[in-house]
Amino acid sequence: MTSRARALVCLLALSAACSARAGNGGGGGTPDPDASTDVTMTVDASDDTATQPDAPVSPDAPAMDAPAQPDVPATPDAPTQPDAPPPIDMPGTPDVPVTPDVPVTPDVPVTPDVPVTPDVPVTPDVPVTPDVPVTPDVPTSTDVPSVPPTSDDRIWVLRVGDGATALAATAAPVAIEMYNGNTGSSLGAAITVPTTTSGSNLGLTITGNASAEGSLFRALAGNYVVFGGYNAAPGSATPNSTSVPRVIARVNSAGIVDTRTNVGSTASGLAMRSVVTVDGTEFWSAHALVSVASLIYKPYGPTPTGTAISSGQVFRVLSMSGARLLASMSAPEGSGVYSLAPLPRAAGPMFTQLPGFPAGMTGSPYGVVAFDRDGNGQPDVIFVADDRTPASGGGLQYWRLSGSTWTQLTITQTELTNGLRALTGRVNGSNYVFFATTTESRARLLRIDLNVSTATASFTTLATAPANTTYRGVAYAPN
Repeated sequence: MTSRARALVCLLALSAACSARAGNGGGGGTPDPDASTDVTMTVDASDDTATQPDAPVSPDAPAMDAPAQPDVPATPDAPTQPDAPPPIDMPGTPDVPVTPDVPVTPDVPVTPDVPVTPDVPVTPDVPVTPDVPVTPDVPTSTDVPSVPPTSDDRIWVLRVGDGATALAATAAPVAIEMYNGNTGSSLGAAITVPTTTSGSNLGLTITGNASAEGSLFRALAGNYVVFGGYNAAPGSATPNSTSVPRVIARVNSAGIVDTRTNVGSTASGLAMRSVVTVDGTEFWSAHALVSVASLIYKPYGPTPTGTAISSGQVFRVLSMSGARLLASMSAPEGSGVYSLAPLPRAAGPMFTQLPGFPAGMTGSPYGVVAFDRDGNGQPDVIFVADDRTPASGGGLQYWRLSGSTWTQLTITQTELTNGLRALTGRVNGSNYVFFATTTESRARLLRIDLNVSTATASFTTLATAPANTTYRGVAYAPN
């Protein structure tokens, strides 16, 4: 028995003795002071006397066996907590490091596949632009020499002369005046073409009284207006028959004049009449003097020297229709419009007269505008500016292709009393709008509206050249 159990037994015995004593003492009174001694003795004797077994108290005490409390140590069973060790598995959290699997992100480096962008360098295919020199195709809309939208009739006209000195067979300065082709209002100060050389840009003038010089042409790509002249100081005598450099000018939409292209000695001694281009990177120019003439091909820039394509054909004004050169000429072999295709870049090819135009020097053609109305890539309508009076067969001529032959249609143009030289235009539905210069000493800039159904042309004067000047070429403004 444990010390705790013994103490409990003694306590119970002492309690029993007190109860017995109280029973012996009767109904009250002051307890015997010695009773405590007796009791003490009784308790002490509990281990020696046999009276204790008589005290049934002990059997009850077995309730003391309640020391079953030691069973309580069942709490050690609670160590079922150790069963809980599953949480020990919780260290599964280290399993969570599945995140290291997330390093799937290294797979994400699929982004290196994204460098498909290097495939994007398909842009090098874009250099299809070099195919653009297919510019011959550019003029799919031959409906213009770079046909502009109807609402964009911005017109440029070349003015020759300084307004102080009368025009003569001497070099004269030039400028480009700009007009609204619908209202005739000015679109700002004229573009002045430098007459002196500055760096790689050459000075440019033209002959004051040479009616076939100074034609303008808008590139088929629409980015430049081009024309030709001489690197001769104003006032220089007969620049068209001397050995001064023949210069090609190209002007952009901002009015910047670039005169770096020198034709070279190929055209020495020949008048610089007309220039055309697809996009300003290469040019074809017509040169002539009396019966000597040459068509010259020249890439942009001071070099190389131009290449003579053909000679002997005295052209006045060049034009283009897709990959085809057109030219006006009045010569013993025929008058009217001549054609050469494809665009030549080496010596050899010659122009041929379009069938249907008259033989002999029966006309006096200048400006030429061609249209492809049926969309087959070939011109089927051509208009010609003739510097004879309308009464003599001049003014605006209308030619249409019928089968394989060109036929002239009659136009009523009673409002016009003078001949025409420069010409440009566009379609206007089934009709046409043109801009032209007249043959007067102080030429006028005209707008011409042609109604095809009535074959009637109406004329509106937009501007008149100032005193001691005149107008030569006309073209739509570049884009």
